[in-house]
Amino acid sequence: MEFPIVCKKNQPKAKRSVLAFYVYFNYFVWGSSIILVSQFHSWFMELWHTDLKGISIVISMLGLGHLITVLLAGWFSDKFGRKNTIIIGTISNIIFLIGLLVSRNIWMASICSLFLGNANSFNDSGSYPLLTEKFPEKPASMNALVKASMSLSQTILPLVIAAVHSAYIIIPAMAVMLGLLLLKVSVTNFGKNETIVKETVSEQKEILETSTNKPSVLID
Repeated sequence: MEFPIVCKKNQPKAKRSVLAFYVYFNYFVWGSSIILVSQFHSWFMELWHTDLKGISIVISMLGLGHLITVLLAGWFSDKFGRKNTIIIGTISNIIFLIGLLVSRNIWMASICSLFLGNANSFNDSGSYPLLTEKFPEKPASMNALVKASMSLSQTILPLVIAAVHSAYIIIPAMAVMLGLLLLKVSVTNFGKNETIVKETVSEQKEILETSTNKPSVLID
Protein backbone atom coordinates (compact mmCIF):
# COMPACT_ATOMS: atom_id res chain seq x y z
CA MET A 1 0.00 0.00 0.00
CA GLU A 2 1.35 3.41 -0.91
CA PHE A 3 0.75 6.68 0.85
CA PRO A 4 1.30 10.05 -0.93
CA ILE A 5 3.08 12.87 0.84
CA VAL A 6 4.03 16.34 -0.27
CA CYS A 7 7.60 16.99 -1.30
CA LYS A 8 9.14 19.93 -3.14
CA LYS A 9 11.28 20.04 -6.23
CA ASN A 10 14.63 21.71 -5.88
CA GLN A 11 14.52 25.16 -7.46
CA PRO A 12 17.54 26.74 -9.16
CA LYS A 13 19.40 28.69 -6.48
CA ALA A 14 19.24 31.97 -8.39
CA LYS A 15 15.47 31.68 -8.84
CA ARG A 16 14.90 30.77 -5.22
CA SER A 17 17.07 33.65 -4.08
CA VAL A 18 15.02 36.10 -6.14
CA LEU A 19 11.77 34.83 -4.63
CA ALA A 20 13.24 35.08 -1.14
CA PHE A 21 14.33 38.65 -1.85
CA TYR A 22 10.76 39.55 -2.87
CA VAL A 23 9.44 38.18 0.40
CA TYR A 24 12.02 39.85 2.62
CA PHE A 25 11.80 43.22 0.89
CA ASN A 26 8.00 43.11 1.07
CA TYR A 27 8.20 42.50 4.81
CA PHE A 28 10.92 45.11 5.18
CA VAL A 29 8.53 47.80 3.94
CA TRP A 30 5.55 46.30 5.76
CA GLY A 31 7.50 46.30 9.02
CA SER A 32 8.08 50.03 8.59
CA SER A 33 4.43 50.61 7.70
CA ILE A 34 3.08 49.27 10.99
CA ILE A 35 4.99 51.86 13.03
CA LEU A 36 4.45 54.84 10.73
CA VAL A 37 1.39 56.14 12.57
CA SER A 38 3.12 56.04 15.94
CA GLN A 39 6.32 57.58 14.56
CA PHE A 40 4.45 60.49 12.95
CA HIS A 41 1.64 60.64 15.51
CA SER A 42 1.94 64.41 16.12
CA TRP A 43 1.78 65.14 12.41
CA PHE A 44 -1.16 62.78 11.87
CA MET A 45 -3.04 64.26 14.83
CA GLU A 46 -3.01 67.60 13.04
CA LEU A 47 -3.76 66.11 9.63
CA TRP A 48 -6.70 64.02 10.88
CA HIS A 49 -7.96 66.60 13.41
CA THR A 50 -7.79 64.18 16.33
CA ASP A 51 -5.93 63.41 19.56
CA LEU A 52 -3.97 60.48 20.96
CA LYS A 53 -7.17 58.48 21.46
CA GLY A 54 -7.93 58.81 17.77
CA ILE A 55 -4.41 57.72 16.88
CA SER A 56 -4.87 54.65 19.09
CA ILE A 57 -8.10 53.79 17.27
CA VAL A 58 -6.35 53.95 13.91
CA ILE A 59 -3.53 51.70 15.13
CA SER A 60 -5.97 49.17 16.61
CA MET A 61 -7.69 48.79 13.23
CA LEU A 62 -4.58 46.97 12.02
CA GLY A 63 -5.36 44.03 14.29
CA LEU A 64 -9.04 44.08 13.35
CA GLY A 65 -8.21 44.01 9.64
CA HIS A 66 -5.94 41.04 10.22
CA LEU A 67 -8.61 39.11 12.14
CA ILE A 68 -11.26 39.77 9.50
CA THR A 69 -9.18 38.46 6.60
CA VAL A 70 -6.82 35.85 8.06
CA LEU A 71 -8.98 32.81 7.26
CA LEU A 72 -9.89 34.12 3.81
CA ALA A 73 -6.22 34.75 3.02
CA GLY A 74 -5.24 31.18 3.90
CA TRP A 75 -7.95 29.74 1.67
CA PHE A 76 -7.03 32.15 -1.14
CA SER A 77 -3.36 31.15 -0.95
CA ASP A 78 -4.15 27.45 -1.29
CA LYS A 79 -6.71 28.05 -4.03
CA PHE A 80 -5.05 30.69 -6.21
CA GLY A 81 -1.37 30.36 -5.38
CA ARG A 82 1.31 32.16 -3.41
CA LYS A 83 2.06 34.72 -6.11
CA ASN A 84 -1.47 36.12 -6.29
CA THR A 85 -1.67 36.15 -2.50
CA ILE A 86 1.52 38.18 -2.12
CA ILE A 87 0.35 40.57 -4.85
CA ILE A 88 -2.86 41.29 -2.91
CA GLY A 89 -0.85 41.84 0.27
CA THR A 90 1.46 44.28 -1.49
CA ILE A 91 -1.42 46.21 -3.08
CA SER A 92 -3.14 46.45 0.33
CA ASN A 93 0.05 47.90 1.82
CA ILE A 94 0.24 50.51 -0.95
CA ILE A 95 -3.41 51.48 -0.37
CA PHE A 96 -2.61 51.96 3.32
CA LEU A 97 0.38 54.19 2.64
CA ILE A 98 -1.46 56.39 0.15
CA GLY A 99 -4.49 56.46 2.41
CA LEU A 100 -2.47 57.88 5.29
CA LEU A 101 -1.74 60.99 3.27
CA VAL A 102 -5.19 61.51 1.74
CA SER A 103 -7.17 60.88 4.94
CA ARG A 104 -8.49 63.95 6.71
CA ASN A 105 -10.17 62.29 9.71
CA ILE A 106 -9.72 59.20 11.85
CA TRP A 107 -12.54 57.34 10.10
CA MET A 108 -10.83 57.48 6.73
CA ALA A 109 -7.52 56.64 8.38
CA SER A 110 -9.09 53.69 10.22
CA ILE A 111 -10.39 52.24 6.95
CA CYS A 112 -6.91 52.55 5.47
CA SER A 113 -5.48 50.83 8.55
CA LEU A 114 -7.79 47.88 7.85
CA PHE A 115 -5.97 47.46 4.55
CA LEU A 116 -2.66 47.13 6.40
CA GLY A 117 -4.22 44.36 8.49
CA ASN A 118 -5.35 42.76 5.24
CA ALA A 119 -1.77 43.03 3.97
CA ASN A 120 -0.61 41.23 7.10
CA SER A 121 -2.96 38.30 6.46
CA PHE A 122 -2.18 37.93 2.76
CA ASN A 123 1.57 38.44 3.15
CA ASP A 124 1.74 35.75 5.83
CA SER A 125 -0.50 33.32 3.92
CA GLY A 126 1.57 33.67 0.77
CA SER A 127 5.11 34.22 2.00
CA TYR A 128 5.56 31.57 4.70
CA PRO A 129 4.26 28.70 2.54
CA LEU A 130 6.32 29.97 -0.40
CA LEU A 131 9.54 29.92 1.59
CA THR A 132 8.72 26.48 2.98
CA GLU A 133 8.03 25.11 -0.49
CA LYS A 134 11.08 26.63 -2.17
CA PHE A 135 13.51 25.91 0.69
CA PRO A 136 12.41 22.49 2.02
CA GLU A 137 15.90 21.81 3.37
CA LYS A 138 15.86 24.83 5.73
CA PRO A 139 12.31 26.24 6.03
CA ALA A 140 12.67 27.33 9.66
CA SER A 141 15.75 29.44 8.96
CA MET A 142 14.22 31.07 5.89
CA ASN A 143 11.00 31.89 7.73
CA ALA A 144 12.94 33.30 10.69
CA LEU A 145 14.53 35.85 8.34
CA VAL A 146 11.06 37.30 7.71
CA LYS A 147 10.98 38.53 11.32
CA ALA A 148 14.54 39.73 10.95
CA SER A 149 13.55 41.83 7.93
CA MET A 150 10.72 43.42 9.89
CA SER A 151 12.94 44.12 12.88
CA LEU A 152 15.62 45.65 10.68
CA SER A 153 13.14 48.00 9.01
CA GLN A 154 11.70 49.07 12.36
CA THR A 155 15.22 49.85 13.53
CA ILE A 156 16.11 51.87 10.44
CA LEU A 157 12.86 53.84 10.03
CA PRO A 158 13.25 56.01 13.18
CA LEU A 159 16.74 56.93 12.02
CA VAL A 160 15.43 57.87 8.60
CA ILE A 161 12.67 59.97 10.17
CA ALA A 162 15.22 61.72 12.37
CA ALA A 163 17.19 62.66 9.26
CA VAL A 164 14.36 63.50 6.84
CA HIS A 165 11.50 64.62 9.14
CA SER A 166 8.94 64.76 6.30
CA ALA A 167 6.13 62.21 5.99
CA TYR A 168 5.44 63.60 2.51
CA ILE A 169 8.82 62.22 1.44
CA ILE A 170 9.12 59.00 3.42
CA ILE A 171 5.62 57.58 2.87
CA PRO A 172 5.51 58.11 -0.93
CA ALA A 173 9.02 56.66 -1.17
CA MET A 174 7.83 53.51 0.61
CA ALA A 175 4.81 53.29 -1.72
CA VAL A 176 7.06 53.63 -4.78
CA MET A 177 9.35 50.85 -3.54
CA LEU A 178 6.37 48.55 -3.08
CA GLY A 179 5.05 49.56 -6.51
CA LEU A 180 8.33 48.57 -8.16
CA LEU A 181 8.29 45.29 -6.25
CA LEU A 182 4.71 44.68 -7.37
CA LEU A 183 5.62 45.17 -11.03
CA LYS A 184 8.52 42.75 -10.76
CA VAL A 185 6.54 40.11 -8.88
CA SER A 186 3.66 40.28 -11.36
CA VAL A 187 5.93 39.19 -14.25
CA THR A 188 7.88 36.57 -12.29
CA ASN A 189 7.07 32.88 -12.59
CA PHE A 190 6.86 31.45 -9.10
CA GLY A 191 6.61 27.88 -10.37
CA LYS A 192 4.29 25.19 -9.10
CA ASN A 193 3.43 25.09 -5.42
CA GLU A 194 4.25 21.47 -4.93
CA THR A 195 5.03 18.10 -6.48
CA ILE A 196 3.45 14.89 -5.23
CA VAL A 197 5.71 11.88 -4.73
CA LYS A 198 5.01 8.49 -3.15
CA GLU A 199 6.46 6.65 -0.19
CA THR A 200 5.31 3.43 1.38
CA VAL A 201 3.30 3.36 4.60
CA SER A 202 5.97 1.21 6.22
CA GLU A 203 8.60 3.89 5.56
CA GLN A 204 6.35 6.56 7.02
CA LYS A 205 5.67 4.40 10.07
CA GLU A 206 9.40 3.89 10.60
CA ILE A 207 10.02 7.64 10.48
CA LEU A 208 7.28 8.29 13.04
CA GLU A 209 8.49 5.54 15.36
CA THR A 210 12.09 6.77 15.33
CA SER A 211 11.17 10.42 15.79
CA THR A 212 11.68 11.76 19.32
CA ASN A 213 9.80 14.99 18.62
CA LYS A 214 6.18 13.85 18.51
CA PRO A 215 3.61 16.64 18.30
CA SER A 216 0.77 17.04 20.77
CA VAL A 217 -2.55 17.70 19.06
CA LEU A 218 -3.90 19.34 22.22
CA ILE A 219 -1.01 21.80 22.49
CA ASP A 220 -1.06 22.55 18.75
